[in-house]
Amino acid sequence: MAFFFIRTGRFRNAATTGAVVPFIAAALAVGIAQGVASTGGLRALLGEIEPARHVGLLSSIYPISHRAAAIPALVAGRFAATQSLFHIAVDCAVPGTIAAVIAIAPTRGSRP
Repeated sequence: MAFFFIRTGRFRNAATTGAVVPFIAAALAVGIAQGVASTGGLRALLGEIEPARHVGLLSSIYPISHRAAAIPALVAGRFAATQSLFHIAVDCAVPGTIAAVIAIAPTRGSRP
């Protein structure tokens, strides 16, 4: 998770300066970190149920998570004509960071 937050900071810095190559590299790193976090979350969820129910759980999770990713992308696309890259990045990063902290907070004391 620390890697995700560090890379998000690099993403913000690249967006501030308008540097395209560092922005893309930072976005790639954030995407990798998000993939690792997503994989960990799926492992935690799937480890709690019997294997016969994995398909049902995954078929519920994927549509929800894809919609959750598509909606901010569509909104950011609409703002691209009127807002700078930095403002779009901050408008996406701030609520995302707050949501991540809220989601992680209850799990801080529960280690297997």
